[in-house]
Amino acid sequence: MAEMQKRTIDDLNRLHTDAKSADEEAVAEMRTAILLIAGEHYSKKMTDWWNRSRTTAQQSESAKLRITKNWMHRAHRLYMKSILSQAPGTTCSPRNPLELQDQKDAELCEAVRLYLWDKAKMKAKIREWVSDFTGPGECAAKIYFDPNKGYLRGYEAKVDELGQPMIDPATGQQIHDETKPVFSGEIVFERVFPQNLFRDVNCRNMADAAWVGVEKVESTKALRSQFKGDKEKEKMIQDSSGEYIIFDSNKKGYSKEKDLTMVREFYFKPCPEHPNGYFYITTRKASSPRVSYPMASSPSCGKASTRRRPACARRAS
Repeated sequence: MAEMQKRTIDDLNRLHTDAKSADEEAVAEMRTAILLIAGEHYSKKMTDWWNRSRTTAQQSESAKLRITKNWMHRAHRLYMKSILSQAPGTTCSPRNPLELQDQKDAELCEAVRLYLWDKAKMKAKIREWVSDFTGPGECAAKIYFDPNKGYLRGYEAKVDELGQPMIDPATGQQIHDETKPVFSGEIVFERVFPQNLFRDVNCRNMADAAWVGVEKVESTKALRSQFKGDKEKEKMIQDSSGEYIIFDSNKKGYSKEKDLTMVREFYFKPCPEHPNGYFYITTRKASSPRVSYPMASSPSCGKASTRRRPACARRAS
């Protein structure tokens, strides 16, 4: 399929299926690592067997399983501590220390960096990323600007049938629509769990991937509230709502959840055919129109990987 052509929902579903199949073995290892660290690596099928081995009268007392010491959790914490205790910091320094203008520029940049560090709670986020890297073996983050976060700046003006702002006769000021708040916006560092990240199956490494994707399960009710009034998006949400088997990294196991919608994001990097790059946001049965990145800037995605194999290695295996 030519790159210039728009991708249909069937094309995107095929890309998603191929990407998940390519990393199925690696993702299974990541999930096992999470269970090992949490001490929950005994499967549910085996749980009944262990219970019988503890309660049966046919085995001797010395053969019965009493307690299991989880050393993996301690090893994981020690690895995290060794990385965090020696991780270097960053600072902004002048290109030419003898130039006064360079010094002022460096001071301004350092002030911005420190503000973002405190505002985004980067110390806690770095600890999460180190935990993901030493546990499942991979960490990733999606960095973007969310206009619906930050402090409240005001409200949009109410409009009449012609689309003109409504004016309060008593004050001569525009009438605010308190159902449409306007926020200042905020840079978001979204943690991407490794099992929710998928990529181009033909890449030799993640840095060279023509596209990367992120999937996440959202509450159908929350999505409806967020896109209330948008008939097209409401239909996308309704058609894809259903029951999912979820691997919860916090609960360290699988569970069935209802009234959920799987949202998939496909981010295609800039290329000669599309210098600005583009992305799609889809559900199982519908896709948003193709959208180019604003100002030729694709979302930043920092990632470290130790488990996913390149295409050449998969073909050789």
